[in-house]
Amino acid sequence: MAKTDTAYYSSTRPGPPRLRRRIGFWVVIPLLAMSLAGYAGGKLPAAVSVAEGHGTHGMFTAEQYTTAHHGQRSWTGTFTPQNHGQAIKDVGYNGDLSDAVHGTKVSAVYVDGEAYAPGSRQWILDLVLFIAGVFVFAFWCWTVPIRYLRRSGSVPPPPWVRTA
Repeated sequence: MAKTDTAYYSSTRPGPPRLRRRIGFWVVIPLLAMSLAGYAGGKLPAAVSVAEGHGTHGMFTAEQYTTAHHGQRSWTGTFTPQNHGQAIKDVGYNGDLSDAVHGTKVSAVYVDGEAYAPGSRQWILDLVLFIAGVFVFAFWCWTVPIRYLRRSGSVPPPPWVRTA
């Protein structure tokens, strides 16, 4: 066990709590924020396209019901275009199919590898998640690195801040 002026270090403890907190502030928070913004931002164009009525209209046939480890339930199935084109298998459905059973057919719009309910409002959730991720990342940029640089004296304060 080693002792410094402010903390004890031992081989059984991964590090001082302050270090773990700094790792959270410097690494985990920005990664989570950008992951959220990237995920939602990647799904946003397809969801907006569906809301505008673009995409391939057709029928979705529910075939496999899946429950993820965190309780999210979804249907995967086959999408058949209205013009009786080639059916697309293993398509995820983004919408409410709570009372569906195997073989249920519903009207759907196919965009970017997924089927959506016609007139879907999925874009609202995607937009909110995207804005939340960007906001958390911007807030992190303002509070963590900029404050750090100001404390170290590397960056002068903005002109509206009075200094003694």
